[in-house]
Amino acid sequence: MPLEDIISLLGVDTSPVTGATSFIFIIAVLIMTIVQIAPIKVNPWDFVLGWIGDRMNSHIVNKVDTLDQKLTGHIQESREGSIKRKRLRIISFVEEGINGKKYTKEAFENMIRECDDYERFIKETGLPNGVIEASIEVVRSKYKEHLNNGDFAEYPDAWDHYKEKEEK
Repeated sequence: MPLEDIISLLGVDTSPVTGATSFIFIIAVLIMTIVQIAPIKVNPWDFVLGWIGDRMNSHIVNKVDTLDQKLTGHIQESREGSIKRKRLRIISFVEEGINGKKYTKEAFENMIRECDDYERFIKETGLPNGVIEASIEVVRSKYKEHLNNGDFAEYPDAWDHYKEKEEK
């Protein structure tokens, strides 16, 4: 079938300007379709439709990027707050122990887990540990000392300490 017959079947106007434009468009569509179907790695329709999709969704992509930045900031703030709270609990635990408070074995084990979490966070983020290292060492050494001596606070002793505080 000659090209003129295909053009006439498609109803393309053959006037010089519109006919040429329609002809070029139809030829481009036919070539892109043939290339898309052919078993080669070039997919022009994917490229064209991807380009159009990128233009249509650019505002959504920008919003998602903004939300991602905000979320990253919130996560960082949350992690920093969490690590500050762990640091304060460790220091408070050591200070109370220095001032005579007795702890149960479970309290020591919980505090050792806090110390492990704190150290893991410091290692992951590369932040300086500083003075808290000494407090962590005190927790671990006191735990070992109480473990060897078997003189952890028992629950009644621990509750007595709280009752004394409430009475004062």
